[in-house]
Amino acid sequence: MNDSKDSPITIDIIENLLKVRYEGLQKDPKIITSEFNNTEQTKDSYNGRIILEMLQNADDARANSLKIEINYKDKLLIFSNDGDKPFSKAGFDSLLHANLSSKSNEKYNIGQKGLGIRSLLNLSKNIKIFSNGIYWSYSEEYRKDFIYKMEKLDRDNDENRFLEWKEGTPNYLEQIPLFLVPR
Repeated sequence: MNDSKDSPITIDIIENLLKVRYEGLQKDPKIITSEFNNTEQTKDSYNGRIILEMLQNADDARANSLKIEINYKDKLLIFSNDGDKPFSKAGFDSLLHANLSSKSNEKYNIGQKGLGIRSLLNLSKNIKIFSNGIYWSYSEEYRKDFIYKMEKLDRDNDENRFLEWKEGTPNYLEQIPLFLVPR
């Protein structure tokens, strides 16, 4: 399997990136709080820029068009583009790590910081991304699954690092950034 940073995203790549990310968070759970604070700050500073950010993402995907669909019945806002550049391994990894853009070294990309997609958090706590024939989503309900996985890593490593973070963090469930918990 080709697994370079430019490889189009696959389920296997997603699972591997999540495994590595969660192992790192278990070893240093303070990163969760740092990521949460960073995400909240980004969300606030990108408020009102959602359409601009989605246009930039479409341009970076080499799209000819961006379609914005409002479905009042199902309460959906859908952004789609016809770009021929699917999410890459590095692109997905940048969702797990704020300020880590896979686009920063690409000469003609508008996006450089890897933060624009977080502007969607101003509209919704349920986000789905489709790319390369697969999709993943972010939802507040996935936070509980994240807690379970982190507690299991603590047990597997015979440590209590995550448990100590959890016990020392008021409203810990709400402190988990949405972009850390895709499914």
